[in-house]
Amino acid sequence: ATHRDDPTLTLIAAVSGLAMGGGFELALGCDMIIASTKCFFALPEPKIGMAAATGGVQMLTRAIGPKRAMAPIMTGRNITAEEGYRLGFVTEVAEPEKLLEVAMGYAREIAANAPLANAANKQTIYECWDQPDHATMMKQETYSRALPALLSEDAKEGIAAFLEKRKPNWQGK
Repeated sequence: ATHRDDPTLTLIAAVSGLAMGGGFELALGCDMIIASTKCFFALPEPKIGMAAATGGVQMLTRAIGPKRAMAPIMTGRNITAEEGYRLGFVTEVAEPEKLLEVAMGYAREIAANAPLANAANKQTIYECWDQPDHATMMKQETYSRALPALLSEDAKEGIAAFLEKRKPNWQGK
């Protein structure tokens, strides 16, 4: 089981230096990657005669697609934070002194939302992102993930708080 099996957890990687091999794989295993402008990512295993065998190839390919993943995987070259953002596996690039502030900002924004809604959204993201077509993506199982959140006490609280122009008091119910 992984954090992807627990939709109540959102893992944010704040990467400040070198994320090579296993370090890159750890970052790819997170839901979001905030990277310092001084950061480099790589799967350098082919440079020493090895294959990346602990999930990096699969996770990078799923994150950015096979054509984009081919060059960094086959060459083992370093990828800057800016390139990682352009490729699509980095969520945001931050100056080194702002890295933790940016990552914590995302954490605070996520924590301020209704936990059941966040859980349903996370499950839906991981279930539907690679579906072959819209009809398959919108299958009944996807709706069944959102329904408990839509019918929750938190949903009623969120609407009331919006109408009353106040912060909601989430209960996770």
